[in-house]
Amino acid sequence: MAVGVIRAFHEAGLTVPDTAVASIDGSEEGRYATPTLTRVVPDKAAIASLAVTSLANRIGAQTTPRPTVHLAPHRLEVGESTTGVRRPVAD
Repeated sequence: MAVGVIRAFHEAGLTVPDTAVASIDGSEEGRYATPTLTRVVPDKAAIASLAVTSLANRIGAQTTPRPTVHLAPHRLEVGESTTGVRRPVAD
């Protein structure tokens, strides 16, 4: 979706990175977009492992387990789509 946003900005005469765009799904197409896309890349294997372990624990539980929060590893890959953004300086 973020690649489509970059395209729409371009068609509207806006430039990226004057407007910042980032992706949170880690899609590979972001590497090949112009400008390259800043991406949060989740560790999909870790997410799958957490999901399977959580499901197995839930199936084996005698009572309904309490909701829990799991944090999956991820990494930030800064691309050209955010590197030129200038933020206003507070007075």
